[in-house]
Amino acid sequence: MTDSLESLAASFRRDLRADGKADRTLIIYGQSIRFFSDWCAKAGIAADLAALTRPNVRNWMVYLRDDCGLSDGTRHTRFAGLRRFCRWCVAEEFLDRSPMDGMEAPEADAADVPVLPDEDVSALLRACGGKDLIARRDEAIFRMLFDTGMRISECAGVLLDDL
Repeated sequence: MTDSLESLAASFRRDLRADGKADRTLIIYGQSIRFFSDWCAKAGIAADLAALTRPNVRNWMVYLRDDCGLSDGTRHTRFAGLRRFCRWCVAEEFLDRSPMDGMEAPEADAADVPVLPDEDVSALLRACGGKDLIARRDEAIFRMLFDTGMRISECAGVLLDDL
């Protein structure tokens, strides 16, 4: 009997945590495996290593587009998560070769990032106005986010020695 994708996903997650991957990355990769497993169940396919075939991955991608109506960007994310899992399966010698080798990920359209108007930025910074520690901290956080473009999770992890 071959290992279920669910049982392998737990080991995969542990290895990602050991590598220091962000919590959000763990969630997204885990979702890819779970959603593929759910598709397998709907298709009458056992959700195990034998399900990781190129035709199954292609059919899953079509299902995500046609039946679920997911955007190319979301399908790209799901594809990337499953590809990373397949590579891990090869590294751990559960698979001889990744079925996704040579497969092209769905092209993700570059989405326009909404930009706050200057007056909204000014109002946000005014709301942080004050001389106390909390007000100065909040203003510093917003200015760092605006000036660097870093993610909130990155900002939350900044230490004084990093500055």
